[in-house]
Amino acid sequence: MDPLNNFSLYRKALEAAMGEASQSKDESCVVPFFSLLVKDIYFLHEGVSNKLPNSHIRFGKCMALARLVSQILSWKDTVLPYPRVHSVLNYLMTIPVHTDDELQLASYEIEAPENDWEKRKYQELRLLLGSFGHRIRRVSTPASPASPTASNFFPIKEMDEN
Repeated sequence: MDPLNNFSLYRKALEAAMGEASQSKDESCVVPFFSLLVKDIYFLHEGVSNKLPNSHIRFGKCMALARLVSQILSWKDTVLPYPRVHSVLNYLMTIPVHTDDELQLASYEIEAPENDWEKRKYQELRLLLGSFGHRIRRVSTPASPASPTASNFFPIKEMDEN
């Protein structure tokens, strides 16, 4: 993805794909780059004031936020006819969720801190959490989900179909 012009090429491609998916009679879906949507919502919320200079409410901001949120809700509510793969669902539902501090420590362990502030922060995190590298579980995909070792990577348990 090219970040030039606020990801304009990606945004045009996404808009075209959404148009095609809405016109298509087959089972197609659009999977957006969620981080960019979150960035858009954050900067719209934080970067644009709620009131105009004359103290009136900035309804344009409200409408823009509503459009972004309604897009996310429509993608979330899309029902696709593809079968569920329980081992993948189980993996996604049970993968550890790391705190911001753990993620920042992992980032520093992958890419060394560059300035004094980052070095101090890294030392604080190391004292607080220890080394993060030993806690990251490396997952490699087995050759086949039906292989005898698949349960080592994707523990299978019954999940709700809903």
